[in-house]
Amino acid sequence: MVTVAVSRRSSRPSEDHFKRLDRDRIAASGSGGDFESSPNRLRTRPSHEFVALDGVLSSNLNAEIASIQGESDPVALREKLERLSADVSEDEFSSVVAALLSNPSSAGDAGLGLIRAWADDNEGLVAHWIEVLARAWGDQNLPQAPALIQELKDQAERLARLPATAYEIAQTQPEEAIRLAMGLPNGSAREALIAHSALEWAANDPQAAAKWAEGTKPGAAREKALRAVATALGDTDPIAAATLALNSMKAGRPMEDALVSIVQRWAQKDPANAAAWVAQFPDGSLRDAAVDNLVGRWVDRDGIEAAKWVSGLPAGAGQDQALSTFASKIALTHPETALLWAGRIGDDGMRQRQMENVGANWLKRDAAVARAWIENANLPDSVKTRLLAQQH
Repeated sequence: MVTVAVSRRSSRPSEDHFKRLDRDRIAASGSGGDFESSPNRLRTRPSHEFVALDGVLSSNLNAEIASIQGESDPVALREKLERLSADVSEDEFSSVVAALLSNPSSAGDAGLGLIRAWADDNEGLVAHWIEVLARAWGDQNLPQAPALIQELKDQAERLARLPATAYEIAQTQPEEAIRLAMGLPNGSAREALIAHSALEWAANDPQAAAKWAEGTKPGAAREKALRAVATALGDTDPIAAATLALNSMKAGRPMEDALVSIVQRWAQKDPANAAAWVAQFPDGSLRDAAVDNLVGRWVDRDGIEAAKWVSGLPAGAGQDQALSTFASKIALTHPETALLWAGRIGDDGMRQRQMENVGANWLKRDAAVARAWIENANLPDSVKTRLLAQQH
């Protein structure tokens, strides 16, 4: 038996793709049912339904398959299968594998190698191809199928256990946890585990973690890992953390989240320098989120200094956001002062919303005092009317 190794494709067909192909074939046969509701029908399907439909494949693919089926030299077979793996599309993949499996020669093993390559890092796909191989084995008596069925079952079980194991060792062996995470199927679970392990690593050795994260290949996992490392680094060296995020991450939500997390940590220890950095941000959602987190934490640490910084900002969207956050932060303990700060917001819509929010909450807690203060406050009559109307 010739064992053929196939390089992984950069894009694999999804599990839903194969379910759809099975539904289409069942419908074409007139038997009804689908993959999920009729697993027994799949296992007992006649072999001719499993063989590729020539009309589905291009003439070039048919020629490549014919060449593989007639090839006996292992080296030449490997090269041909590499070319086929690169040429086949998602819609053609299932039929190509069926054609290869239908040949009892070494081409059948080539089909198994192709399955192994495509299913290697997709847990759902592994489960599907266990079904496919079981059917192929029963229909065509392929001697290679039992070994690969067991291999895929073992792989599925390993993948099911791997996340729990990796999370357990992430705190003490984060590098090993990352290595295990890399063996998971692409997706949110893999990205979350990599980010968690990177965060644990950065908590103990931020420089090593940062170097690793910067060296990973581009993608969602890299961005989340960099965000985690930058966040952890923000506890000890916010300037280095900010530099890492700005220089290594792609512009977008993950980078903005990382920068806001850095501001949160920086503001708890050195709000003045954090504020000087945030003041350089251009107007926009990132600046708004950073200011919101900065002012919120600075008020808890030193409300007077926070108030001075907010008052000293140039008029505009940045100061409006800071005024709004400051008013919200002190509204529970000093509602009358919060209303005055909210009244300084330049944007009409933001000012009205913030004043009404503060006033409404105050009226709910202490209606008599709030009403008396609002009636005598130096506020525009239109604002007083809206605030007092909320009591009814």
